[in-house]
Amino acid sequence: MKKSKMNNNEIIILSIVIGVFIALIMGYAFSQSYDINYRGIKVYGKKGDYSEFNYLLSFGSFIIVAGISYLFLNKRKKTDKNMIDEPKEKEIDSYSID
Repeated sequence: MKKSKMNNNEIIILSIVIGVFIALIMGYAFSQSYDINYRGIKVYGKKGDYSEFNYLLSFGSFIIVAGISYLFLNKRKKTDKNMIDEPKEKEIDSYSID
């Protein structure tokens, strides 16, 4: 298993990059579609000719994905650190005194 030697700043930056990447994908993949009626007013609810970047979904997915990736990377770092730093326990001989 490869040892993770990332510090806290690197974990935060990597989590933000992953969150932004997934947020952009979600915002463009699930864009808001609308039509414009004869008065020039947006009409939602049906697939139309115009679409916009879905900011609400993008922002929500950024927060969720960045948080989950931070927790995952932070937990992985701590488990790797515990595996490296713990010395093996020595066996202690026990003598009974009668």
